[in-house]
Amino acid sequence: MSLTRFLFFIATLMLMQVHPCAATTTDYQSVPDSIRKIINIPAEPSVVPSPDGEMLLFAEYGQLPAVEDLARPTVGLAGIVIDAARNSRRPLNLAVSLYTIDMESGERKTVTGLPKEAGFSHVTWSPDSEHIAFAVYEEGGVTLWVADADTMQAQRIAGLKLNDILGAPYVWHPDGDLLLTLAVPAEQGPRPEVAKHKFGPVIQDSTGFARAARTYQNLLQSAYDVALFEYLAASVIAQVSTDGEIKTLGEPSLYSSLSPSPNGKYLLTETIRRPYSYILPVSRFPYRVEVLDMQGASVRLIDELELANAVPAGRWNVRTGAREAAWNPAEPAELWWVTARDGGKASANATIRDELFVLNAPFTDEPRSVFRMPMRFENVYWGGDAVFAAGVDTQSGKKYGWMLEEEMQEPIRLATGSFMPLVESADGAFRKYRLMPDEKGIYLADKRQGALLGYDIRTESKKILWTGDESVKESVIRPLEDDKEFLVRSESFTSPPNYYIRTKGNKNVRAVTAFEHPVPSLLKVQKKRLEYTRADGVRLAGDLYLPPEYTVEDGPLPTLIWIYPREYKNKAAAEKALEKENSFMPLGRTSRMFWPLMGYALLDSPAMPIIGSNGTQPNDTFLKQLEMNAEAAVSELVRTGVARADNIAVGGHSYGAFATANLLTHTSLFAAGIARSGAYNRSLTPFGFQHEHRSLWKNPELYKNMSPFFHISKINSPVLIIHGDHDQNAGTHPEQSVRLHQALVGLGKTSRLVLLPYEGHSYYGQESVMHAIWEMTRWLDSHLEPLKEQPQSAGSEPVNAQPDTTIQPHAAPVQVEKPKPARVEPQAEENAEHRSVQPERPAQAEKTEHAANATQTY
Repeated sequence: MSLTRFLFFIATLMLMQVHPCAATTTDYQSVPDSIRKIINIPAEPSVVPSPDGEMLLFAEYGQLPAVEDLARPTVGLAGIVIDAARNSRRPLNLAVSLYTIDMESGERKTVTGLPKEAGFSHVTWSPDSEHIAFAVYEEGGVTLWVADADTMQAQRIAGLKLNDILGAPYVWHPDGDLLLTLAVPAEQGPRPEVAKHKFGPVIQDSTGFARAARTYQNLLQSAYDVALFEYLAASVIAQVSTDGEIKTLGEPSLYSSLSPSPNGKYLLTETIRRPYSYILPVSRFPYRVEVLDMQGASVRLIDELELANAVPAGRWNVRTGAREAAWNPAEPAELWWVTARDGGKASANATIRDELFVLNAPFTDEPRSVFRMPMRFENVYWGGDAVFAAGVDTQSGKKYGWMLEEEMQEPIRLATGSFMPLVESADGAFRKYRLMPDEKGIYLADKRQGALLGYDIRTESKKILWTGDESVKESVIRPLEDDKEFLVRSESFTSPPNYYIRTKGNKNVRAVTAFEHPVPSLLKVQKKRLEYTRADGVRLAGDLYLPPEYTVEDGPLPTLIWIYPREYKNKAAAEKALEKENSFMPLGRTSRMFWPLMGYALLDSPAMPIIGSNGTQPNDTFLKQLEMNAEAAVSELVRTGVARADNIAVGGHSYGAFATANLLTHTSLFAAGIARSGAYNRSLTPFGFQHEHRSLWKNPELYKNMSPFFHISKINSPVLIIHGDHDQNAGTHPEQSVRLHQALVGLGKTSRLVLLPYEGHSYYGQESVMHAIWEMTRWLDSHLEPLKEQPQSAGSEPVNAQPDTTIQPHAAPVQVEKPKPARVEPQAEENAEHRSVQPERPAQAEKTEHAANATQTY
């Protein structure tokens, strides 16, 4: 055993006392600085080109927030986590600085005058590129700020607080000097009080009409919740000039969307209305689509959509009524929307699924149908004389496009392949494409392949304008200089995204940015692409990461496979998804790049396809396919000499945790498991999960077979279970992890449950993220054997066993004693026999967490 692992083992023992099933509360634990550095890398800056094409605007993010910031009082209403003190959604990832870069000169300017220690979001350019607007999240509310793009001095708009609870809190008026905002009403009045609210029974009726719903969280639960929701979510439309003048339009309402017409004379609004629901989130509530004038008065009611309580579970099912309404940016005031013609049901046998409608100002005529789409609508692209519509086949998942022009008798179906129009701006599903300089053609971009084509609308001919370097990942952001130059984004696994001005031949004219790798020690991590085949002939692949300077001659490494299954209609679609992208290595709070620095091999997100075939649904053979995927990955790792069959762990987050629990239950491939924020009892998600749309009552055996909870008596490998105790994700309530752990304890299995306070489905608090890594590292160090004579590398110092802060997560510790199964040698590579590889676990000592504050036995 290396000195690193010996010290870690001793530190771990110091924190433990023997007790078979104790529940404790302990201090947060820390990780080495080298690992902290990787996790604390801020998210990649948001980059927004100015409308005139001369500047790039960068919004830089800060390090992870403290758990104390997440602990601000919140209330869950209608599926939304609300920061009541700010009258806003709970923000999790805010920018901390703003700057621009001139693409010609390279000059960098930083926005000044911002409040200290405040984060901001919703950063946009004015249409004339002369101003930058953004929302600042201050202690007492969300405020609107505007910066002059020349001086970069920011000013707060006094007397106004934004409300982002139901939607984006502001948009620019087309003239560039005005903003239209959703503001907290000035006469909001006192917040409703529970003590003064009338109490009574909470009643939900069913009248015999089927209304299947997923297991949403943070829903309305009482009449008081309804009153509080209407109080906090109400906003008033306020017109604001860049110099601070404010004009209120109309009365407060539950506005969820606001958009001015291109000529600036009308407003398109969507407004939430009653009746609400106790079982559905706000996205399913009834709403009104309406056109207002610039005084806030109604001009035309487009539609009133009903409560979406009858939309079937599953992809491509939609609500009926006018949805995805938006202005055509190429016309002064032309409104488009789409309406389902198949009842919103993707499974319906229908020749027409969606219909596109148009209505022009002054909005007194009847809507005009412009296209009856045989597929489910996805997008419309505007820009010049032609309109492009994109849809998807609800049965096969294939995407198609059509070109629409008034003089055409029938829409032309386009064979664009993987190319889609280069977008200049977007408003939901409706997007403005970028015209070529001669205005006779449009740009078609394929960001996956790194190419840009010119498409002649009249002749339907294409020509290549630019192709990227195949050795890196590149894409055109926008054309410049009459197609002679292009703004290009370029990245590779070892090089972070940067922006360049390139010629048609992809030669550098100049670099716009020069971001360097933030953690140079990671450049020594080895990346290898593994390509292999599972037992039924499906091709698979995955990225393998190895410690610096490691060679196979050093011996097999302790190995972690981090998984997430995905569903596909057929084998061809699954194998097409294997196309690799040379993206920059993942850093920040979700990164797993630290494992190689800790002496582990990491097979990160290997292909785990669950494929439908011959009329069957993918999940009909979920367990068999999941096991074949895992067996193939394990066999390949063993074949390469990187791993030993009895020294491999498996882990995953969300659906990956669900798959992890299933693999631990139904196979003996893995020596240990890590399951984070998963769902394990599918009877608690009875109307569907992931892409499964069949209900528990239609296929009870499917739900039973896919629920590891009903089979965990088979588990022999130790499993670490982690969950955020404020998980808001549909289907992954923290109770799923609590009940799984309780069942494992009752069956005498080895399990550890860690609940992270104030964390949702993903973990944001710095202490939480570091503690989760500490738990996972400790778990694998305890249940996997290290490499003998392990090579020392950056970040190989032991995990710090000392408390990092006094804020405390909840932990239910380890119960270890178990029979050791016999070892079975791994399969030969060519052996296609469908069987498992039985691991041999290292001997363990019984251990539990030291109950520093309180201990409770079951």
